[in-house]
Amino acid sequence: MGASDTKEDGALASCEATTRNGGKTLTFRLRWGPGDERMMKFLGRTHPSGYNSPLSPLGSWPGVLREEAGATSASLWLRCDRKDHRSLIVETRIEGGPGAVTAPAPAQREKFAAVVVATAEKAAGSFGCDQVRGGSLAGLGGSPRKKPVTLAEARGTCAALRPTESSARRLGLGHVWEARASGTAPVEDCVGGF
Repeated sequence: MGASDTKEDGALASCEATTRNGGKTLTFRLRWGPGDERMMKFLGRTHPSGYNSPLSPLGSWPGVLREEAGATSASLWLRCDRKDHRSLIVETRIEGGPGAVTAPAPAQREKFAAVVVATAEKAAGSFGCDQVRGGSLAGLGGSPRKKPVTLAEARGTCAALRPTESSARRLGLGHVWEARASGTAPVEDCVGGF
């Protein structure tokens, strides 16, 4: 395994580690970020065409987990009131080589999320943030892409749409993909399918 400091402009710290033979790469980046009002822009969610993959709440922590082709990433925002109400953003990404698993098993998701949270806790102490403890990874669960449910069965991030189930069914909306709702994530996705 090789590791390198990849500090870039605007980053407080960053690091990348790669397994030999180009197998997997793990990247960490810490930086100051916008307050809550600019979170959607940071996530690339300011326009419907910017949507690329469903986000899952990071347990009860203020963050999200995203699965894309061959990669899983997580972003966690810790409010730092002593820092002009900015947020400390911890971004972590693990990429596999060719043929990498797109959606890791729930146990792997939880281990990855635990690494992100532990990194955020250490960074918060180092950079003077107040919000360090109190989150939980309970309820992280599996990928929202794995198992669609009917709108009538929605209990997570699509639950608010349950009253529209009969209208949605008439329009041909057969199922939705959802994650467990946390109430603390900056974004909670509900994806409809025909």
